Amino acid sequence: MSVASPSDSCPAEPGSRAGIRARAFVVGLLLIPLAGRWIFEAEIVRYTFPTWAAPFYHAVFILFLLALATGLANRVLQRTVLTSLELLCVYVMVSVASAIMSTDMLGILITIMGFPARFASPENRWDELFRGNLPEWLMVRDQKALTGFYEGGESLFQPEVVQVWLTPSLWWMLYAAALFLVYACLANLLRKQWADAERLTFPIVQLPLAMVENPRRFFTHRLMWIGFAIAGGITLMNGLHTLIPAVPEIPIKRRPFDIFTVPPWNAVPRVSVSFYFFAITLGFLMPLDLSFSIWGFFFLYLAQRIASAAVGLDYFEQFKPGDQAFGAFMAIGVFALWGGRGHLLRALRCAAGRAERGYDSGEAMSYRATFLLLTGSLIFMFGFMVAAGMTPLIAALSLVILMALGIIITRIRAELGFPVHDLHGMGPHDVLTRLIGPENIPKPSLGALSLFYWQDRVFRSHPMPHQLEALRLAGDPGKARREMMRAVLLAGLVGIPVAFLVYLWGFYELGAATARVKEWGTGYGWETFPRLQGWLTDPAAAAHGRLSMVALGVLIAASLSVARSRIMGFPLHPLGFAVASSWGVWHLWMPIFIGSLCKAVVLKTGGLKLYRNATMFFFGLMLGEFVVGCGWTLFGIAFGVRAYDFWP
Repeated sequence: MSVASPSDSCPAEPGSRAGIRARAFVVGLLLIPLAGRWIFEAEIVRYTFPTWAAPFYHAVFILFLLALATGLANRVLQRTVLTSLELLCVYVMVSVASAIMSTDMLGILITIMGFPARFASPENRWDELFRGNLPEWLMVRDQKALTGFYEGGESLFQPEVVQVWLTPSLWWMLYAAALFLVYACLANLLRKQWADAERLTFPIVQLPLAMVENPRRFFTHRLMWIGFAIAGGITLMNGLHTLIPAVPEIPIKRRPFDIFTVPPWNAVPRVSVSFYFFAITLGFLMPLDLSFSIWGFFFLYLAQRIASAAVGLDYFEQFKPGDQAFGAFMAIGVFALWGGRGHLLRALRCAAGRAERGYDSGEAMSYRATFLLLTGSLIFMFGFMVAAGMTPLIAALSLVILMALGIIITRIRAELGFPVHDLHGMGPHDVLTRLIGPENIPKPSLGALSLFYWQDRVFRSHPMPHQLEALRLAGDPGKARREMMRAVLLAGLVGIPVAFLVYLWGFYELGAATARVKEWGTGYGWETFPRLQGWLTDPAAAAHGRLSMVALGVLIAASLSVARSRIMGFPLHPLGFAVASSWGVWHLWMPIFIGSLCKAVVLKTGGLKLYRNATMFFFGLMLGEFVVGCGWTLFGIAFGVRAYDFWP
């Protein structure tokens, strides 16, 4: 049986793109608290992270169940319960809200708000050291309220506890909402250029699209169910092995292997090997030049480590791969914006009412509203940062870096489709202290940078890619796109207070510093405040030498971009170079390699027709791993046992 690619498939029913009814928004809103509790139980209580890789596996699982239930209800009731667009609306709402509620975003903030007061001691002298350097109005200092938070066994809903948390939480909610709106505005501005003009492939959304755009074809396709059975069967067996060790295990998850033991080869002491089915699928869906660039530059990265050791150099100390990656990302962002400069200028003229009337007629928001909302949100964020202790210069630089990284991460997802964008060490708190130096930054600015650690620690669950993907899922009509943006905004603005409620409720129940939760109940605080202590007591000078490595990264990425524009068929992409040394590539290079190799063989032997059929098999691999893997996670939550965690 043949199948069209997701972009070619037809809607499930006539008129399904006409609009989104209120029922879809209601279903999405009802699922947000459930998704929040799922994230808390999975990421805080256990060690499986639905928001560390895209697409979020719990969102795909929910869409899978809704698609099956809707198909059955439509057949029984002889009317459309939820259209394909409405199913995608629910999926988008769960994904967007989950990005905000992740332990990589608001989960960090909530665990550090009371940390200095709780863990201050005569030895670390935090009370004295942090006084005047942390904004008290954004912190929690009441020891009685913090005892329940860290030790558990108490109710959040005590008037004295609610009173302690309410004011700082409301301020942070306002800031988080402004940050979310900035990303939504940027996504709206970039959609036309990236989706329509450049026609980026958006690999992450292809499975959700395939499930709902032509569900009869998808759910009756033999190859899809073969892939589902293989991945789901192995995941089922591995889950049984966790409960019953006598059941054999088929290793899929990341495992480090000691490949080399003698110098200089032991500069790569361990190589992580994994066979995640979802990553194999994404490797198959990615453009071949991009997937080739990922594992090709990864091998080059390993070779550089070995070569450096052979000549007596410390690769990390001398060449700073993280700084090179930061420079490469900045160059990629500049090239992406430069390539769309014509569109952005026309959008600005349209917003100003000087020309180009109707240029934004098909967009989710008018460009005038977009620029006004973007400007107002940035002004609020700037004032908030200054009030929290940052100097105007530090606040402005922080905002520039945040927006640049948001654009770059969204570009990674839209063009490359790599599932993990973990930009460790590239947030404002890292970049500014590294390049300016803590000794040159006022102490209150250092304190504020530490407290804003939650928004730039690692970027794995960044909301902006989900916002742009939502607009891509809405399709072409302006009405559908506008309603999808309403779903995005509603989900994000509801997800923010839900996150505070879910985390505070959970921690007062279990205790953030108890054995009932994993290390992240207090781990983010132990990352944040000892580092601040070091900045304040022994401030380092600016690492100007590292600017050369940033410049080298800029040069390499710029050279690769120019080569791709001048040389037909040039196989290397700067995004591959930028992500090569990241945590995500370290653990996912093997499945990406497998997926891209399969794609190359399929296209070589059978062309586009075979590729479209094979795509259904790989969709089944991803879906089988997600569905059965989620089943094990929910089984563990329901029965309070240690179940199989299939990722990471």
